Parts: sequence; C-alpha cells; structure tokens
Amino acid sequence: MTLWLRDISLDMIPQVGGKNASLGAMFNAGLDGIRIPDAFVVTVDGFDHFIRHNTITDATCARILEGVFPKDL
Repeated sequence: MTLWLRDISLDMIPQVGGKNASLGAMFNAGLDGIRIPDAFVVTVDGFDHFIRHNTITDATCARILEGVFPKDL
C-alpha cells in the first residue's frame, strides 16, 4: 500500500495520483540540478483502506476542520 518513488512512473496516476506520479517520473529521469530524495508514497488503495479501517466519514473530516480557514494555512 506504499511504493517508493523509484518504482513509480507517469502511467501510474490512477494508483498514486498525479503529483506522486510526476515526482516518480522526475526522480527516475535523473535530471541535472533537480534533487529529489527517494521517498515512499501511500497508494490510493492504501489511503482508501486507512479511511475505511478507521471509519473516517465526511462528518469526521468536518469536525476536524471546524474552525480552520484557508487564510490561516
């Protein structure tokens, strides 16, 4: 339910999301001047499993984010 950036490519957007797929592609391209440390990412299935296992609902998220305003971030 996690993957290393070194194992991720652009064709894996459905499994890891667009940002992680882009980071994986840049990491594997070995571009000069762009240093990206190898890291792990949580897959979409891993995230979904976490949410289900912990019964996190929309109401749970609303309670957590209550009083948080984008301008404060």
